[in-house]
Amino acid sequence: MRRGDGEMVVGLVGVDGQDDGGARFARPSLRGGGVDGTVRGRYQPLTTVLVAVCGGIVFDRYVGLPLMAWWAVVAGTLVVWLALRRRCLDAAAGLVLLVGVAGCGGAWFHSCWNLFAADELGRFAGVRPQPVCLEAVVLTEPARWNARSPSPMQMVSLGDRTRLEIRPVRIRDAVTVASLPKQETAGARWRRVSGQARLSVDGHLLGVHAGDRIEVFGELSAPSPACNPGGPDYASYARASRTMSLVDAAYPDCVRVVERPGWRGVGCWLDRVRAWGDALLRQHVGERQLPLANALLLGTRGEMAGERSDAYLETGTVHLLSVSGLHVGIIAATVAFVMYVLMVPRRLAAVILAGAVIAYVALTGGHAPAVRAAILVLAFCAGQLMGRGSLPLISLAAAGLVLLAINPVMLFSVGVQLSFLSVAAILWCVPRLPRARRSLDPLDRVVDEGRSWPARMGRRFLRVTGDVALVSAVVWLVTLPLVMARFHVLALVAVGLNVLIWVPVWASLSTGFALLAVGWIGWPLAAALGWCCDKSLWMTDWLVGAARAVPHSCLWVAGPPGWWLAGFYGGLGVLAAFPALRPRPRWCWALLIGWCAAGLVGPMVGGNRGALECTFLSVGHGCAVVVRLPDGRTMLYDAGKMAAPVSGMRTIAGCLWAKGVTHIDMVVLSHADADHYNALGDLIERFAVGTVCVSPVMFQQPSRSLAALERSIEAAGIPIKEISAGECLVDAEGCRIDVFHPPQGGVQGRDNANSIVLGLQYGGRRILLPGDLESPGLDTLVSEASWKCDVLLAPHHGSQWSRSPGTVPPKTHTAPALLPTAPRVITSGDGSL
Repeated sequence: MRRGDGEMVVGLVGVDGQDDGGARFARPSLRGGGVDGTVRGRYQPLTTVLVAVCGGIVFDRYVGLPLMAWWAVVAGTLVVWLALRRRCLDAAAGLVLLVGVAGCGGAWFHSCWNLFAADELGRFAGVRPQPVCLEAVVLTEPARWNARSPSPMQMVSLGDRTRLEIRPVRIRDAVTVASLPKQETAGARWRRVSGQARLSVDGHLLGVHAGDRIEVFGELSAPSPACNPGGPDYASYARASRTMSLVDAAYPDCVRVVERPGWRGVGCWLDRVRAWGDALLRQHVGERQLPLANALLLGTRGEMAGERSDAYLETGTVHLLSVSGLHVGIIAATVAFVMYVLMVPRRLAAVILAGAVIAYVALTGGHAPAVRAAILVLAFCAGQLMGRGSLPLISLAAAGLVLLAINPVMLFSVGVQLSFLSVAAILWCVPRLPRARRSLDPLDRVVDEGRSWPARMGRRFLRVTGDVALVSAVVWLVTLPLVMARFHVLALVAVGLNVLIWVPVWASLSTGFALLAVGWIGWPLAAALGWCCDKSLWMTDWLVGAARAVPHSCLWVAGPPGWWLAGFYGGLGVLAAFPALRPRPRWCWALLIGWCAAGLVGPMVGGNRGALECTFLSVGHGCAVVVRLPDGRTMLYDAGKMAAPVSGMRTIAGCLWAKGVTHIDMVVLSHADADHYNALGDLIERFAVGTVCVSPVMFQQPSRSLAALERSIEAAGIPIKEISAGECLVDAEGCRIDVFHPPQGGVQGRDNANSIVLGLQYGGRRILLPGDLESPGLDTLVSEASWKCDVLLAPHHGSQWSRSPGTVPPKTHTAPALLPTAPRVITSGDGSL
């Protein structure tokens, strides 16, 4: 139809808002004031409502309004909406109503994020752990978290732990007890509390189940906020689930069951069923594949060792380890296929399918991505029962609104974001697949029916595999910026691996779900299903391991900044919610290319060139200092902590990625204590390193950890350079880094006495980095000419060994002969400057 004033243009649109059969889609448009009865092919009202709710949530998170202000906005918009409706100003009334919807979203988020009870247990918790005795009700079955495999770099051995969620009921109040007479303390020892906490127990906690009332002796603390640039904000993660306190118990005997209730509630019985399913898997699935089976089928990842989880992260298949929409989709497709083979009536099949999906989601704990997928499946089942088709985009928007109604903080969960992005990409891609167009051609159907059944099955398998490859590529591209920004990984083998892995994953999920559903009937059936599940899981694990072994299969990247992500996905959301704003395809490509160019140029312009930036990372007992030089180079002084090496690596890597660093020009290891270098082995797998500088006596002492460090450096092809007093490491653009200690032959004493001491100078300011320097090395250094500095990293973490008894007065960390002026003293791990 030719477009003209007052004319309406309507295209042939499928149920998902896309083209059908190659007919060119044209947006409906009204010109000349509008005509009643207009058909809007892509009108998606719930999508617009979802965008408005998300806008209100984001506004309250980053700007914030008082709760009464939000409700005033909602009430005001309702009044204005009624006035506009009476004047028949529908467009303006719709916009005002969206503002009111956004106000509801902001008010609900404000309530969930900021409002807590006055007796919340988190109000008693501080950053430093303190002894506590409390009574609580167990909310979830204890989950076992296996320790990582021992490493030569690990200074402290860590064992298995048990975690569970509890609801505190009473806490022993020592302040109240001390202030009351002895005859009144018996009834006043306890104070009633509320809230939710996470209990961690060293070892395996046995005999405790959901619903039990327990007494716990342990340490109470609050989740730690982000202490370093790019570091994880555990406080925000815990606050999202309203878990404001942590309780650590050193032994399982510190937890005692006080009371076992007669009726445990639906949630407790689901935990019991989940525990029964875990026992069934342990009985019929091999020990090697049991952790993967628990992760895939029950959503419990605690038994997956860290090294094994890393393989799935680096190959882009980490989504398999948490119950998501993929798992629900495979279960739903399998049940639907069985119903089709058994020729079950359509309505009865829809009821059985809905029941199976609800049971699986409830069994796996009701994770947000699984709930979203379940809502989509239930919408499809409702359409089958009513004899109508479902609208996937509307169903997806409805799923988003339901999740935000349950917990609006889910909007900021990376897992939820990736889940909705993936489904949106699939809904956009599936109608455009070549197979979808071929299926509409009757001639293709006739030709296909003329082939033999093996040929038909083979062609269908190849077509499905091709469709999976295309859809996987689209999902990978859409989610790539978010994955790079949050996980800092670019899995180049993800698309090809997902094509190969979908068959064993489908087989393992199908047989595993069948084992959980009907394994109780008899041992032969359960054994057969368990064997099939075990072999399918073995194939899945083998494919992941083989893909990880491919050279350059994974690249570690800094990822795009937050403003770029907000603009990219915000633009996609606006275009999805308001189709009338979409420009022509060539302009869309131009905008995309321009935005990508801005993301690449932005970090270069906003760098720290022309300044010296020194960041002291908070790593606990250890040391790590990131130095950004004025010419753009990066130096790392020490890289370790007294914990698992991967923990220190994540802290240092997060800081480097937050600063846009992917190449470390120089690493200086002060001395041979593992808490100063045990993270370097994992760092060189993620960053390109130019040179590693050590003292002349660094590798003279025999040590398993030092031997492992030297092997990893040599395997990466990184040169090792010995430095000593009198050398200058950097002298460019007004910046100078000198080595003050140790001398060429070292000094007598422990390795601490031979710590490398660096002096940084730039712009009239000086910083001194002394490592773990102690006597006699400290005595040798302070006996030389004084060197004034503005910032001093206290030697040996600020402990008593950081002073020389002969030259430094007690209870001070400064050496007068070395530092005649009062410097700013920073204990290792205090933070960034």
